[in-house]
Amino acid sequence: MTPIENLSNTTKRVHNIIKNDDYNEIYECMLLEEDEIILYNELKIIENIIETPLREGHLRYYLVTTLLLSTINKFLDNVKIHVNVESIRQNRISLLRKSYKLLTMVADTTKLW
Repeated sequence: MTPIENLSNTTKRVHNIIKNDDYNEIYECMLLEEDEIILYNELKIIENIIETPLREGHLRYYLVTTLLLSTINKFLDNVKIHVNVESIRQNRISLLRKSYKLLTMVADTTKLW
């Protein structure tokens, strides 16, 4: 799989989970599993790296988000999102929504493949 296909497939996976929910608030104290904590921490780091340069039009910083792909895929493979505890479910969806936002800041990569 090419890097672009991986980016597109991961973005689609995330979009399919978040498309019917509009949760946005992430509560760090509700992050329970290692893979969701890792994803949360990487999101914070990458968001700080790319936010300002993207507003300034430097597209090369968008490539930084591809570093998230492995972490997002681990999260999707190892963390059950639709759990019985509603607040945990909402928090996990919010985490994916933030991931999706970063992955699609420049272009909707779900349309690539």
